[in-house]
Amino acid sequence: MRSSLGKAQLVGNKLRDYEWRLREGQAYDALHEMRQHLRIRAHCYKHKDRFSRGVRENLRSQTAIKKVQVKVDRAARKYRVARAALVSLSKEVDSEDWKARMKPLKELVVGDVRGLSDGLEGESEGKRTMSWIWLVSYGPMAGGDEEQTNEALRIEWCRSRARAMRFSEEVELLNEEMRRVLAFLEWDACRWEERATERVRAATPAATVDSLPVFPDGALDEGLQAYALRQAAIRRKLFTRFSTQWNSIPTYIRISNDALTEPGVQDRPSYLTPAPPIALL
Repeated sequence: MRSSLGKAQLVGNKLRDYEWRLREGQAYDALHEMRQHLRIRAHCYKHKDRFSRGVRENLRSQTAIKKVQVKVDRAARKYRVARAALVSLSKEVDSEDWKARMKPLKELVVGDVRGLSDGLEGESEGKRTMSWIWLVSYGPMAGGDEEQTNEALRIEWCRSRARAMRFSEEVELLNEEMRRVLAFLEWDACRWEERATERVRAATPAATVDSLPVFPDGALDEGLQAYALRQAAIRRKLFTRFSTQWNSIPTYIRISNDALTEPGVQDRPSYLTPAPPIALL
């Protein structure tokens, strides 16, 4: 092919154009095959998790998944070969049309070959990114699967929206839990302070057991009062510490919500509702 020849070997422009169209179609075909096999692999994983029980069934499922993975790797190699040929051809011709048609065909690395719902290693559920192979518009020679891809993208969008709404609920619940912790600490501190002022025992001592020490009335009252005040001080200290640590969280939530809302867009729904501020009792 023209892309494998050296610059010293002259070949007509017509042959170069023929190979360009061939390699471009080959690249899009490889992306199409890769996406199809990735969908099949995702279905195999779901089928295995749902129905496979026991060693025999799991081995069968693993064998089927490995066969599909071989096809995924084969399509990835096919795409890399086609793209390398396109890069070689585009270096020889300074054509804006060729450069524009090369933009969707990015370099394929190992991390790009993943399912529609799969994220990169180390990505959390809320920060998962989608591989660029699912965002490529197929060319006229690809015979692509626009309808299936759009349907898959709509499903993934619904899942992302559900995750965003669930995270919003978790933020609200966490904010409410912090408010209740502060309210409980304030109530518990007041309860121990009230105990310190109450009469903790009767004026006439009851019968004592020989193994227990007998304290004077004033000493026992003083000890019980000191213990109650110490418990109240511990609750007050925790209240002050948590209030200081959590005081800026409502501000961070409000800043995040403002950043997710574009200015001037009124009809766009907000999936992260503002959480109520923490009430410092």
